[in-house]
Amino acid sequence: MDKLDFLLEESKKGSPMTLALACPYGDDALAAAVRAQREGIVQMILLGDGERIRRLAEQDGLDLDGISVVDEKDDGTAVARSVKMVSSGEADLLMKGLVKTSTLLHAILDKEWGLRTGSLLSHLFLFEIPTMNGRVVGITDGGMNTYPDLNAKAQILENAVACYH
Repeated sequence: MDKLDFLLEESKKGSPMTLALACPYGDDALAAAVRAQREGIVQMILLGDGERIRRLAEQDGLDLDGISVVDEKDDGTAVARSVKMVSSGEADLLMKGLVKTSTLLHAILDKEWGLRTGSLLSHLFLFEIPTMNGRVVGITDGGMNTYPDLNAKAQILENAVACYH
C-alpha cells in the first residue's frame, strides 16, 4: 500500500467532514470530489454554475448522486459563498477548483466573513513521489510568501507542523 493510500484509509475512519469546492470545472477537481464523496472521506458541496458542473460530470461519466450542487453562475460569488460556508461552520473544509487564486484569496481575507486567524497565511502541498519508493513530501509556500523574514518563516513552520503532524 502506498503511503498516500494509507492516509486515505486513515481519513475514512472518522466521520466525513463537509467540503465546499468552489468552481469544480477542471476534470481533476470534479473527479476528486466525486471519489472523495463515494469513498466516505467527505460530504461534498459543489459551488458554481450548476449546469456546467452537471454537464462536465456527465461528459466524464461521474455520478453526482448524493452530492449537493449550489448554483452560482458567477465565480466570485461561488468562491465567496464557499468561504462563508466554512466561516459559519456549514462546511469544514475549503477546496479551490478552476478559479483564479486571487479570487479565492480575496474571499478568504475578507474582514467580515473571511477566514483570517491572525497568523500568517501559507500554502501547503502534500504529494507522493512514486519513483522514490513512494516517499511523501510536504512543501510549503511555493509562491505565497516569496521573501519571508525570520518571524514569517517561524509561522510558516508552525502552520506546516500543525498540518502535517
